[in-house]
Amino acid sequence: MVVQSYYDFTSSTGFSVCLGSTQNILDKETVQKILVMKRLLCSKQGSPNLILPPTNGTRRKNGVSRCGCLTNIKFKRIDRSDKWVTDSVNLDHNHPFTTLSKIRYLLINRSISHTSKILLSSLADVNVSVLQQTAYFSNQLGGPENMGCMTLDINNMVRDDRIDLKNYDVDLIVEDFEMKKLENAQFFYDLVKDDEGRLKHTSFGPILL
Repeated sequence: MVVQSYYDFTSSTGFSVCLGSTQNILDKETVQKILVMKRLLCSKQGSPNLILPPTNGTRRKNGVSRCGCLTNIKFKRIDRSDKWVTDSVNLDHNHPFTTLSKIRYLLINRSISHTSKILLSSLADVNVSVLQQTAYFSNQLGGPENMGCMTLDINNMVRDDRIDLKNYDVDLIVEDFEMKKLENAQFFYDLVKDDEGRLKHTSFGPILL
């Protein structure tokens, strides 16, 4: 597939991409949207951001995250089929590529396999810290260069798992309360969530007459 080939090219060349824009059309028969165009941009596209905002009166320099690179490629779907073609391309980068020794750190080259997620989740369940998980994971694979991810990725995975678990716990509470209402018409409950949908507090009990 031409799109996957471009991802492979960016991965080995030394730059990451992000989705710029898409175009959909409506299939009148299925009443579903069909993606017919997508444009990928260099991840360094956009306004330069060389210095972080001051903290406690000091400034900390960080690497060039965006430098206005105009590299982009546009793909189009042929007649609603599974075949895509390159419609236009601009490969004129205005920045050096990531060096070979650091290519593995590019976001496009980082992922956590399903098997690894199970292992890391089991370690998190017994309160093993992210740093200890990373050290163990690295040792099992023969070094950090073989991990395919970074400590940041593992930390994000653990965070997302906790959020999912909290949401799942709230659903179980609601389900249990609804069952109690069916069993007892005098039972009531009230849930209060924060702006992110997380449970802040709850009240429940029989109605007192």
